[in-house]
Amino acid sequence: MAKTKKSSSKKTTSTKRSFTAKQKEAQKKIGEVNFQARKIIYEAGKKGALMPSWKAASKQAVKKVYGK
Repeated sequence: MAKTKKSSSKKTTSTKRSFTAKQKEAQKKIGEVNFQARKIIYEAGKKGALMPSWKAASKQAVKKVYGK
């Protein structure tokens, strides 16, 4: 008779990670920076201009979002 593997009966319970208000705010700002960077690249391509690299677009987006 062939032996069959028994599936483990252990259930892994994962708790949902909770973030602080500052962490949530930082995540929103990072999302906004990424959105602005994509928008900069898209607009440059739409105009037919040279498209900036992701690094250059990100730097411009950080200045827009954080105002630095």
